[in-house]
Amino acid sequence: MGLGYGVLGIMPNLLTNFGRRFWWGAVLFMTLVLIDGSMNLPAFGQAESPAASGGKLFQMRCFVCHGRDGKGHGPSSNDLAEKPQDFTDGSWQRATPDDQLRKVIQGGGLAVGRSDAMPPNPDLTPDQISALIAYIRSLAKTGG
Repeated sequence: MGLGYGVLGIMPNLLTNFGRRFWWGAVLFMTLVLIDGSMNLPAFGQAESPAASGGKLFQMRCFVCHGRDGKGHGPSSNDLAEKPQDFTDGSWQRATPDDQLRKVIQGGGLAVGRSDAMPPNPDLTPDQISALIAYIRSLAKTGG
């Protein structure tokens, strides 16, 4: 039997150049998944929570000013005239509606009468903004 019959038996045309690349790509992917089971993929049938995806986005785009923990003391915060918002402040969380957060995330600080140091993010989709809001809400302390 030729190469086309060795692995799959009845499907000789599958192992064309494309088929071989696809086959080995699939084998490599599954090997990596089995070896490193930490690929952070959601379980089959489960979507990542909005707060989790918002947290990833926050850690990529917002932490520089707001800090990794959202308390407003990121690496660049010392150079700012107006201190970034502390998202763990329960009083601020209760007083700030989601629509205002959406407006400041998309339009920047000037959109809500605050500092222009908070840049606008017109490239974010509505779902990404909602995910960021969910993450910011998850940072609230229960006290106040």
